[in-house]
Amino acid sequence: VLLTVDRAWFIIFLPALLSYLYLLFSYLNHKQTIGSVERFSSLLDDILDQKSKVEIVADGFEWAEGPLWISDTAQSREYLLFSDTKNNRIWKWEEGSGLFTIG
Repeated sequence: VLLTVDRAWFIIFLPALLSYLYLLFSYLNHKQTIGSVERFSSLLDDILDQKSKVEIVADGFEWAEGPLWISDTAQSREYLLFSDTKNNRIWKWEEGSGLFTIG
């Protein structure tokens, strides 16, 4: 059997590419959690699902502060803003888009 370029694509490269994409999407969709939510009042259940977990959306900052959750109903977007004061940066995190600096 002669291995042509067309056959090599289907036999070697396509399965390798699909495996790589599967691993990449698994890595990107993995959400690392830490700690737990301690409820001191049942009133918290009105605004926070009982199954909620504390997710790590980013790390590696020297000093992060000021988390602010924005619900932009005009654009149907929600995102988190926070600052890395030691590095003089403002960061934005959005579900599906990830983390990027805006200032």
